[in-house]
Amino acid sequence: MTEEKLAASLITWLTDQHWDVYQEVQAVGNEGRADIVAVIDKRCWVIETKMSLNLHGLAQAFAWNGMAHWVSLAIPHKSMRGIVGQFTSNVLERYGIGLLRLRTNGYGGESSTQWEVAREPDLLRRPLPYLWKAIEHHGHELKGNYAVAHHKVGTTRPSSGPRGRY
Repeated sequence: MTEEKLAASLITWLTDQHWDVYQEVQAVGNEGRADIVAVIDKRCWVIETKMSLNLHGLAQAFAWNGMAHWVSLAIPHKSMRGIVGQFTSNVLERYGIGLLRLRTNGYGGESSTQWEVAREPDLLRRPLPYLWKAIEHHGHELKGNYAVAHHKVGTTRPSSGPRGRY
């Protein structure tokens, strides 16, 4: 599986739950681009998709703290055991970063996938407005430092955020 396929699976999962999903979003105040920004009820959820849970991915997610209501990492399912797993769990907990893992089950050539929540992201009630402004004003454009791609499905707007929506 590639990072692009991982992101595509996550986008499908989010849009099935009526999130508006944007890819490769950059906002003033952050040098990087968020892999995925999901929006519902004017609340933003930044999700960085990575093939493994490492310091680079944690740093990318950390950079979005304060700019989104929720921040998470999405990775293929892997065991997090021992001292490295405990350290990672502590970092995620300390900074309120969520963790989504994609489970793949396959037998006899058939496979199925399912997203699971390993750690729910903490809610930041008043993030800085830069990310929301980038999406609100440039979400339909395909240029420069803003939303490079935009996927929108559904019009139903459930009032809850990530918590309880899995």
